[in-house]
Amino acid sequence: MLKGFHAKAAEATSFVQEPEVSVNRTRAWGVRTVVSGMIDVIQSDLARPEFETSSAEAEVQKQYG
Repeated sequence: MLKGFHAKAAEATSFVQEPEVSVNRTRAWGVRTVVSGMIDVIQSDLARPEFETSSAEAEVQKQYG
């Protein structure tokens, strides 16, 4: 969801900005890209144990169910 929002916002050209402001905006988008990447890593790190637990539970249920 955030990636879509930031992609659309990055393409927006409704405001004309001075060069100095434009540089600051570029830096801000770079920070947002890093934060989005960190969120992706965190989500995948959290999803892995959930998947492993679900798989283990399903296997146990097959054996004893």
